[in-house]
Amino acid sequence: VGAAGYSDASPPPGYRTECEEYDGSSWSEVTNCPIASFDGGALGTLTAGLIFGGRTPSPVNTTAEYDGTNWTSGGAMTLAHKDMEGAGILTAGLTVGGHDGTAIIATVQEYDGSSWTAVTSLPAIRSMCGTSGIQTAAIVFGGASPSAVTTSTLNYDGTSWTANSATLGTAKRSFAHPSGGSASTSLSAFCAGGYTATASSGTTEEYNNSFEVVTAGAWASGGNLNTARSDMASAGTQTAGLMAAGQDRPSTAKQEVEEYNGTAWSEVTNTPAAKTQGVGAGTQTAAIAFGGAPEINTTFESTEYNPDRFPGLVYRIKVPKTSTLIFRTGKMVCTGSRSEEQAVIAINKVVKELKKGGIKIKNKPICEVQNIVASVDLGGQIDLEEVARQLPRSMYEPEQFPGVILRASEPKAVFLIFSSGKLVCTGTKQERDIYTAVKKLHTRLEKLDLMIY
Repeated sequence: VGAAGYSDASPPPGYRTECEEYDGSSWSEVTNCPIASFDGGALGTLTAGLIFGGRTPSPVNTTAEYDGTNWTSGGAMTLAHKDMEGAGILTAGLTVGGHDGTAIIATVQEYDGSSWTAVTSLPAIRSMCGTSGIQTAAIVFGGASPSAVTTSTLNYDGTSWTANSATLGTAKRSFAHPSGGSASTSLSAFCAGGYTATASSGTTEEYNNSFEVVTAGAWASGGNLNTARSDMASAGTQTAGLMAAGQDRPSTAKQEVEEYNGTAWSEVTNTPAAKTQGVGAGTQTAAIAFGGAPEINTTFESTEYNPDRFPGLVYRIKVPKTSTLIFRTGKMVCTGSRSEEQAVIAINKVVKELKKGGIKIKNKPICEVQNIVASVDLGGQIDLEEVARQLPRSMYEPEQFPGVILRASEPKAVFLIFSSGKLVCTGTKQERDIYTAVKKLHTRLEKLDLMIY
């Protein structure tokens, strides 16, 4: 079953509460989920499933339980966070790591069917990793830290964490890793797809361990996905796995669904809508999944969205030639216009296109100039060393920057002054202030004989 999330398709984009079940061949819509979020966690089975956390867009601590027909509220998590992973069953669940909206965390929590309890934290912070097993015997592998993605694997015995000698062949995060339900085990696991911090991956790796032989657990290559991607929902086991939707970073959300038989992946019925950053649990023929993130640039041309590098979407238009940065909060920043009037025209044009594409925007945009940048040529050369010596509030360090940085107070502005006689004036909010500030500076330079014509 797939529930909640965020879709950029019709009906209009937004946080979704729709719930869909997968029976091994097709998807059908059932009772809506009470939580409209994405980037959360899931565990359990089709008839005893649990979804928790995520963001809306801020991190939340809400939990919902699914009995195969209806949703009910579960116990609140000990803290609000997203990008966590889950393992185990509804009455004995486990969630590890994540992000609290400010930083990646090492928090570990256990669920007993009604409430969450914080237990021993991970040895190091980690998010968007993989899990497999049950509450008292689980493994955690891959994932992201603030500076890199990792290949390491950890063991959990229900009380403490220990290092596992097995390492992934490729460091990655945001991969498919079926981990929910009673079939999940710490002795066998797999991860498929994912993101390596530079590109989406199509590789699969399998983990195997045995108590009957004196050898350490190890990861080995499995069959490649038909479509390389990351941030997909997943369910099943190492020999009967399922993955749905996802994203071909940095842009395109996917609808493709693939099944794994322990050797190779095969494409089956697509999800009804393209989504990314979902999670899942259950089996290959009775799955529960939820979540998804907006990929507005799959609907609109001339857009760019790469959240690993920048949290906003870049929307470019040719007339007037501008770039508008769009954030989840609803705020926009328009850059590149030649005047205040052009900036207002550009913003209204972007808003109009967003509405036309199905984005719900109720209010008219409120435009406010925050900064004007102007280029100036004074028509002669300038003695920078004398400028730095004679003008207060100036700084000149030619080893680091080739110009003098001068801060003017009336009107308030910042100048970058170059020996060629060219200036950059920034920090003003009105055009007339630029003319006033430049005229004052030019007069002052001439009076001090710092201009060379």
